[in-house]
Amino acid sequence: MKITMEMLLAAWKRREAEGTAETKILRENCAVPGMEIRHLRLFRAENRKNGQPSLHTLFLVREEDLPCFLDKTDGKDHAFFILTGGRGGAESGKADPEETGLPDAGQNYAVLQNSRDLAGLLEEAQEIFIQLLSWDRKMAEGIYRAENETSFLALGREFLFENYAIIDFDMNVMYATEAYSRAHPLKNGRLDTETFQMLITHRKFHEVASLTAPFYYLIDEVDVLCYCVNIFVDQQYIARLVMELPAGMEKLSPGTEELFSAYAGYVQDMFRYGKLVPRKHQNDQLHNLCRQMLQGEAPDRDSVEKTIAKYGWKMTDEYLVVVIRFFPEKGWDVQLKTTLPYLTVQLEQQWIGSCAVRSESEIMLILNCGIGLKDAAADGRDTGAAYRSLLQRMAYFVRDNVCQAGVSPVFRSFAELEQGALAAREALRIGMVQSPQLWYHLFDEIRLPYFLQRIQGGLPESMLVHPAVCALEKYDRAHGTELSGTLKAFLESSMNMTRAAENLYIHRTTFCRRMDHIRKLTGLELEDPDTVLTLQLSYRIRKNVNRQ
Repeated sequence: MKITMEMLLAAWKRREAEGTAETKILRENCAVPGMEIRHLRLFRAENRKNGQPSLHTLFLVREEDLPCFLDKTDGKDHAFFILTGGRGGAESGKADPEETGLPDAGQNYAVLQNSRDLAGLLEEAQEIFIQLLSWDRKMAEGIYRAENETSFLALGREFLFENYAIIDFDMNVMYATEAYSRAHPLKNGRLDTETFQMLITHRKFHEVASLTAPFYYLIDEVDVLCYCVNIFVDQQYIARLVMELPAGMEKLSPGTEELFSAYAGYVQDMFRYGKLVPRKHQNDQLHNLCRQMLQGEAPDRDSVEKTIAKYGWKMTDEYLVVVIRFFPEKGWDVQLKTTLPYLTVQLEQQWIGSCAVRSESEIMLILNCGIGLKDAAADGRDTGAAYRSLLQRMAYFVRDNVCQAGVSPVFRSFAELEQGALAAREALRIGMVQSPQLWYHLFDEIRLPYFLQRIQGGLPESMLVHPAVCALEKYDRAHGTELSGTLKAFLESSMNMTRAAENLYIHRTTFCRRMDHIRKLTGLELEDPDTVLTLQLSYRIRKNVNRQ
């Protein structure tokens, strides 16, 4: 942060308002705005050589040491700040004290009520200068040392007005000073409904969201003037820093505007480096991205990676998806409109590292296992126990809220989100048929039925089942034998004849004769893995069709 004369004056006036400044500033002239102060010195003839001023130096000089002045003061003992450099810019300016004196119309200066010697006045100026340097250092360290965000954001109170806040684009108040909270009571971390409705009905409120420079915004209904700056990350508007001016003030001093911009720059860095994360809500970037991807409209990989990084997520983290479906009965569909938003927030609060996206009658919960399960494992449970705990809590949730859930398998790329959601929906669909009494259904437990349904999708059962199975069933019907059942028992016993015979409650010799008969009728080579797999799938398809 470069410290300008305007900043120094603003900080000095703040001390005056607090009653801690020993010297009062009477008037000021900033002909060259934004000129940086690098040195503070007492004015002496030797400070000026060859008629050239020392650039970027703030001089302290008594009135009587100036040959002339633009307009004489009231004759009292005054001192002057003079920041050298002319209208041509920070590196230019020429004033010969023998001819024109200091300051002139092209100089930055301030008239001070000199109540003590210049050395004491210089000491007071140096003290404020060092405070500004210290403020800048604390904000920089707050970013790189990952300091607590609340203590970092409170640093603005050292040189700004007390009444400021950071509000994201969905009206969640991410930070507010005590003064701002008193003036605007918050409900669940948001502006009250009346204020929200008042703002969103203003066309200007939406137009200023694209501004990159600080701006003034007047809330006409309550006659409150604010100085604001929008926070952008990757050219996307995500929040606004708002500072309300004291009643009756029409404009901030240039120095206060510069101090505000310096603070806003560090706040933006906190967002950019992921130290400040927008509060999750249904219209934030993470929810919008998940909604897009679930609809098959994913942006390019770089955009996805940058967006999820703001929330501490990575493309290569482990994820799972839970679809929670509500079954509207009479009147319940109307109630869902008001209930779903509440349940969505409740889900995200219960599962750390989650994002819940709602639709008309269901909620899609995306859980980052690297955050959610890792956090649970940090409590002394291994990841497996943490996963079981998650499922147990899910059972309580769906039971208490009269719904059912489908849970996807864990997948290892955020890019597979759409497929994870499909798996969760399939788990719910198949699970409700196979085990309707359960509260939730895992894809890991319906994987085989899903395979079988996919296999059956295009062809009739008669074409999918191995011809040997059909031939044995036909022979059994004609001769009253149980050869098909014998082959099925053999396959289900890992092709162990002794175990298969025990399962059928027959002698092993009888079982062996049956197997010989099966080979003669079908010509099967049961040593071939592909043949064995096809036969196993055939019997599964038969069972699946019979169940349906």
